[in-house]
Amino acid sequence: MSKLRNAFTLASIVVATAAWGLAEPASAQDVRYIGTHGAWSSFRFTENGNPVCYIASKPTKMQPANVRHGDVYLLVTDRPAEDSRNVVSLMVGYPYRSGSDVTVSIGSHMFRLFTKGDTAWSISAEMDQALVAAMKAGATLLVKAISSRGTNTAYSFSLSGVTAALREIESACDV
Repeated sequence: MSKLRNAFTLASIVVATAAWGLAEPASAQDVRYIGTHGAWSSFRFTENGNPVCYIASKPTKMQPANVRHGDVYLLVTDRPAEDSRNVVSLMVGYPYRSGSDVTVSIGSHMFRLFTKGDTAWSISAEMDQALVAAMKAGATLLVKAISSRGTNTAYSFSLSGVTAALREIESACDV
């Protein structure tokens, strides 16, 4: 499962960064920007002949302010051909501390994500569904992580527009 999530998220990040004008990888040539709702943008691309759709957002606040965080993205991705829906991932611009977890808070809901390299995921499809449900009902998502250098980091994401963006990719990928 972690290999699938890793490949899945890395491909999504490459596409997200290219679509936002941050990079120009060849694999992102067929990315189609769908729209923006609040803090969330939606995208669609084709991989191995199958549609992949995702939404992405950047943090509204990064702490500590005096360190380089690199590019930070929160994504939710649908891969209908693999029967994979609402896969939540967080990519940061540095490696996480090996063996560390990332905590996600939305109101009174708390989630733990596992890490590998610079990406974090939930441990199961069920947790992804619970996390997405909390995102739809919440206003702000707070992430806390530890870098490989031992720096405690925190990111705030606005959840404004997440529900509309999710509906948009469901329609775009015929989920």
